[in-house]
Amino acid sequence: MRVSDKRKEIHYLDYEESRTIYMGWLDSYKAAVAEKDEMLTKVMGGAIRYDKEAVQTSVSGSPLDDYMAAVESKGLDKRIDHARGMLDKWRDVLDVQEIELRRSHEIYDKVYVCRYIDGMTVRQIGRKLSYSKSQVFRIDQEIQEKISEKK
Repeated sequence: MRVSDKRKEIHYLDYEESRTIYMGWLDSYKAAVAEKDEMLTKVMGGAIRYDKEAVQTSVSGSPLDDYMAAVESKGLDKRIDHARGMLDKWRDVLDVQEIELRRSHEIYDKVYVCRYIDGMTVRQIGRKLSYSKSQVFRIDQEIQEKISEKK
């Protein structure tokens, strides 16, 4: 493998790997928030019932106290904070890598940026980079193959 061949893989594959890690932390964050929301919904109950007394008193803890105890016992707030911190860290990594990708002179990095970051079509990329539609399509296929090999 020539040095230039190795060089073309580094940036977009690194970015894709970081993006995969970021998306994993995003899923973890969303799952913890959804679990916390579901617990709150269960504790707070549903609609108002008019056939009961207007004021209810209870010797035991309030539903909100039960909710807070359940959240604390599962460590949801810690999981949410940790996931949020990791999301911030990986967002910073992605920002730096995106800047490097945009500065790259390698055609694979340019096509990756246009296609997967900017969301351009093959035709738009061809116009922007002065490549034919079939050339851009071939490069995009190679990018997709390299990414799937890494997974």
